[in-house]
Amino acid sequence: MTMTVKLPRLALACLALFTIAAAEPLPEATADGDDGGRIVGGSPAPAGSAPWQIEIYSTYTYTPDDIAKDDALRDGDPGKRYYSLKQPWERAHRCGGAYIGDGWILTAAHCVVDVSGGTILTVRRVRMGTQNLARNGGTVHRIERAVYHKGFVLSEPFPNDIALIRIATGAGEAQPDPARTKAIRPIDEASDRPVAEADVMRVTGWGLTKSRQGAGAQARDGTVNRGNAQLLQVEMATLAPARCDAVPAYARRLKDAVLCVGAPDGSRDTCNGDSGGPMTRAQGKDRVLVGLVSWGKGCGLPNTPGIYTRVSQYAAWIARAKNASVTGQSIPAP
Repeated sequence: MTMTVKLPRLALACLALFTIAAAEPLPEATADGDDGGRIVGGSPAPAGSAPWQIEIYSTYTYTPDDIAKDDALRDGDPGKRYYSLKQPWERAHRCGGAYIGDGWILTAAHCVVDVSGGTILTVRRVRMGTQNLARNGGTVHRIERAVYHKGFVLSEPFPNDIALIRIATGAGEAQPDPARTKAIRPIDEASDRPVAEADVMRVTGWGLTKSRQGAGAQARDGTVNRGNAQLLQVEMATLAPARCDAVPAYARRLKDAVLCVGAPDGSRDTCNGDSGGPMTRAQGKDRVLVGLVSWGKGCGLPNTPGIYTRVSQYAAWIARAKNASVTGQSIPAP
C-alpha cells in the first residue's frame, strides 16, 4: 500500500449501477504506467492451490523508446517504473481476480475503470490456469463485458470497489472448462458463517515483495521493488473495526461492506495491483471467497492494515449484474 493507495492510477468516475460494454476490435494500444499486483511477506502458493486465481494484464508492448525515456528519469522519481530491469510479464501485469464460474470473474472496480490507452475491453486480457506468469502458461481470454458498481467512487475510502468481468467464451475462444483442466476451477463466494475477528484469511497475488510507503517503484529500503513471477500467498487475520478506526487514515471512514485485515507489525500485507485479487477462508476441505483486495495506506507498514471489499455484502448486486443483458451503455438498477 502507498499514500497513493493500493490502487492503480485512477482516472474515471462510476455513474451507473453497472456499466456494460460490448467487445470491440483492438486499436493500437498506448503505454500506461499503472502497477501490477503484489504480495508483501508472502511465500510461494503450492501448485494447484488457487485454481480460481486470474491475472488481468495489459496488451501494450513497451518499445525501446518507452524504456529509454523511463531510464532517463532520476531514481526515486514517482513516475519512474524501471522498465529496463523488468521482464515483459512484470511490465504487463495489472490486477488479480477470482473466477466464479460460467465465464464470470470478480475483481475490483478500479481495475475495470482505471485503464489507460483505451478501455478494459481493448487493452486488457485475462490469463487463467497458471500460477507462474513467466511461463506464459494457462489460457488467454478477451474481455467481452465489464460491469462495475454504480456506487464506486474514485476517491478515498473507495466505496463499492467491486466489478464483474465476462470473458469471451464463444466459438473460436479459449474455453476455461473445469472438466478439461484441473488448473482452472471456480471458487464459491458463499460462506457458511459470518466473518469474525481473528479469522485467518489467505490472499494470493503476483509481484512486489517489499514494504513501500510513498509513491513510485522503490521500496522503503531504497531498492527497486520487483515482482515475483510465481504466485505468492500470505495469511493474515481480520481485525476488529475499532482497530482500524484507530488508524488516522481510516478513522470513521470504513463501512460494513469492507474488511480490515493485516499483521500488526506490517510483515504481511498486499500492495499496489494485488488489487482485485481473492481473499479466501477455509471452509471444511475447501476455500470460499470472502474478499477482494481494494486499497490501503502504504504497503507492509506497521499498524496500517489493508482494506478488502466484503464479497458477501454484494450477493444481490452480483446476481443483478450477471442478469443484465444490455451492452454498450449504462443501465439503471433492475
